[in-house]
Amino acid sequence: MNADEKRLIAGIFALMFVMCAVAPVALAGSEAAPEITDAEGDASGGGYADPTGLSSFIDIVSGWFDSETDAAFNTNLKLKGLNPEPGTVLPAVFGTTYYIYFTVGEKSYVARCWGDFTAFPTDPTPIYTYTLLDADGNEIAALENGSVNVDTEIITMTVPKDKVGSPSAGSLLTQCYASTEATAWGEGAEEGLKMEDRAPDADFGTP
Repeated sequence: MNADEKRLIAGIFALMFVMCAVAPVALAGSEAAPEITDAEGDASGGGYADPTGLSSFIDIVSGWFDSETDAAFNTNLKLKGLNPEPGTVLPAVFGTTYYIYFTVGEKSYVARCWGDFTAFPTDPTPIYTYTLLDADGNEIAALENGSVNVDTEIITMTVPKDKVGSPSAGSLLTQCYASTEATAWGEGAEEGLKMEDRAPDADFGTP
């Protein structure tokens, strides 16, 4: 992870702490009753004329935590439109990243899905990696069980409990948020312009 991403993650946790007082959540959310919600169509569009459509793969709809066992739990992030071939949506997209933030006790963590799209039309297939980070953006562990389902538009990552302080069954999480970002190149966009979304709302809680 580079220094810019570490600063981003540390800054996001600081922003969340200052701006939002969020009630604790149990590890029993669902797509129908998510802990994190966000308006559709509010993702930045990289300067394109129709950002709502073209940025759908980073447009957060909801997030939730479920499937708790003695050993692990799942984080889930639903997007407006996860396209299996990003090169068909944008001429080029690099390093699209999906984050879910949460705090266990006094320690904060990030489950990160990074999509190495290399999304030119000649090579449109993304390669995803899944990682657990601390609040400073340092890697704690690779997450071996992760999936990107383009049919349901849901990204799921399984977090081992022993990597996040071994919370007991039914423990509550606090400061639960999500964000996404990508960098776009191509006709109709400013070169290297970032596309992003945050949930809830535009800045983790303030409309």
